Amino acid sequence: MTKHFKLMVLTIMIVCVGVFEESLAQHKNKDMRGGIADVSLAIQSKIDSSLPIGVGKSIVLHGIEFSNGGTSLTPASDAVLERALSMYQKNPSMEFEIRAYTDNMNDEERNIELTKSRAEAVKHWLVKRGIPVAKIKAQGCGSADPIATNLTPEGRVQNRRIEFFRTK
Repeated sequence: MTKHFKLMVLTIMIVCVGVFEESLAQHKNKDMRGGIADVSLAIQSKIDSSLPIGVGKSIVLHGIEFSNGGTSLTPASDAVLERALSMYQKNPSMEFEIRAYTDNMNDEERNIELTKSRAEAVKHWLVKRGIPVAKIKAQGCGSADPIATNLTPEGRVQNRRIEFFRTK
């Protein structure tokens, strides 16, 4: 399979997972951080971790969770971060920025502080496992660039995310 074809399949899978999560959340009226995220994680674990992100592109790492309102990674995040680590190990020339986002439910100053600390927590996890600190930057983006509406609980869950943006 060519890398272009793999990238196209990956994009289609991510879109399908998003549609599936949204549909399931509406039908079960359930917070997507629970069982639905587990389904997303299971589907994404099938994705070839050797496929790098293109320079100037980002990917949302679904399944990274923090303590409620806090900055401590939960054990549930390990599987997702292990896949990110594996992708880097297969492509060690990559450099990237960890971008953390949140919803707009708090004032923006608080959101920036929270997301910066969360991005730093992810960076720390990866550096602790061998990625050189010079290869990773952490950016707290607050509630900027929402990918869904902040008017619904489901939309706010989608906006609370971690993205890896490839810089080199």
